[in-house]
Amino acid sequence: EDKRRFRMGDYIIIYTVNSVHKIVTICKIRHRKEVYR
Repeated sequence: EDKRRFRMGDYIIIYTVNSVHKIVTICKIRHRKEVYR
């Protein structure tokens, strides 16, 4: 399983490579300012 993470702006693109299919998952990342007041 090869997992490559590319950080683009506020979005993280995670590429999961399986023996047959390639799955691309896009997740939203909250700003660290929201975590820390």
